[in-house]
Amino acid sequence: MAARAGCGARYLSLLLATSSSASADDAVSFKSDVEPILNKHCVQCHMVGTELGNFSLYPDPRGNMVGMQSTQCGLNLVEPGKPDQSYVLVKMLDTQVAAGGKGMRMPWEYDLSKADVEVVRRWILQGAADN
Repeated sequence: MAARAGCGARYLSLLLATSSSASADDAVSFKSDVEPILNKHCVQCHMVGTELGNFSLYPDPRGNMVGMQSTQCGLNLVEPGKPDQSYVLVKMLDTQVAAGGKGMRMPWEYDLSKADVEVVRRWILQGAADN
């Protein structure tokens, strides 16, 4: 029985290593990967008439972020290719004060999963494409 567990553990390790390296190299799609995160965690507060920080995701969430300057600091909301200089990601990581911004982490009610934050980070790093 121990041999089976060892074999299964090796298989699981190989599977995780393979899927981790593959997912890190895969292109991130705004429509398929990023927009669902925004819809689930962000739009309820950032809609016309209710947007916090004067940041609305409606009607064009990508267009309202990419290359648009934050009202809270000198960073753009999304700076293609530069996740560490993208205020949306800075707010998700709760590092806005260190970046010269203000306010609370977003979403303020809870932390996003590391996986969701990584999807947003990779999308920005890959150029924040409209895909």
